Amino acid sequence: MNWNEVLNRFVHPEPSEKYKGMAKPWMLPDGRVCATDGKAAIVLKKGVADVEPNDGGVPDITAIVDCKHGERLSWIEAVPALEKKQCRLCGGKGTGHKCKLCNGTGEHECDCNQCTCDECEDCNGTGFLRVTKGIGDAKCPDCEGGQLIADGQEVVWGNHSLGLALVHRFNGIKINSASSLSSKNVVLLHFDEGIGVLVPLTKAAI
Repeated sequence: MNWNEVLNRFVHPEPSEKYKGMAKPWMLPDGRVCATDGKAAIVLKKGVADVEPNDGGVPDITAIVDCKHGERLSWIEAVPALEKKQCRLCGGKGTGHKCKLCNGTGEHECDCNQCTCDECEDCNGTGFLRVTKGIGDAKCPDCEGGQLIADGQEVVWGNHSLGLALVHRFNGIKINSASSLSSKNVVLLHFDEGIGVLVPLTKAAI
């Protein structure tokens, strides 16, 4: 898991001058690493991720991320299953051949001044050709093993939506199954490396 990639999903895109440090992840006094845009936050345990020193101002969210998260909530162990579909490019085989006409670039090369086509006709601009029998010598660029994750599968986390494929990579993930939340300071996700919380900071504060 690339935790820096996950952290960067939660930084503030345009923080105020006072809290300009919210534009990147930072380290809490106890060594945990967090990132928040003032709506939701991810907090990783000490040692899970390294971050560069943050010289900007950041809000004190320690009390929020330390809220008791196990008493009021109903947790479900099972994350919704990933739906998959057959890859159209390789026909579900996962392999194929590099297009020889364009040498895998997908681009059409022509010295003709009148030609406006910029895609290779043999591979339709993919640089990849499907195999009809056996196994190809090139990995399909669009899928893993001939299957694609169905579009639009997301886990809603406060005002954020995380792709379900990413959530499946969290170790020991639990999701709050309560249909209504009585408290603003509430953990929505719990996983081996940390937690996810709602952070009710006002617009004026950030």
